[in-house]
Amino acid sequence: MDIAFNSYRRVNLEFTNAEIRAILKFSVVKGKSARETFREINSVLGDGTLSLLTAEEWFRRSRAGENDTMDKPAGGRPVTTNTDQIMEYIELDRHMASRDIAQEMGVSHQTILNHLQKAGYKKKFDVWVPLI
Repeated sequence: MDIAFNSYRRVNLEFTNAEIRAILKFSVVKGKSARETFREINSVLGDGTLSLLTAEEWFRRSRAGENDTMDKPAGGRPVTTNTDQIMEYIELDRHMASRDIAQEMGVSHQTILNHLQKAGYKKKFDVWVPLI
């Protein structure tokens, strides 16, 4: 273990995934192995900070010329429903049908129901009420 890393134990530092990946990339340049870097990072920052498989994957990427250490954007459809707008409809008229809100906003009825459920609302006797 490097002496320079030992001094960081006294300081409570947190590292982002991108910073850990930069350390891995630097280790590739230094000629260290993925296993050696994995052990060093976990000994300094704590067990479980990095898995060996992750270290090996980022070593492979660095050696293949991938220079970006940032997370890639999440896949899937982007969230477009504004929960605040749904709540405004409910606050204005607690009797408003969820299907009408969906039609007004141009989203599916199920999307509205999901957002209302997450916000803690339930339809009770034709009125939207918070579940507190």
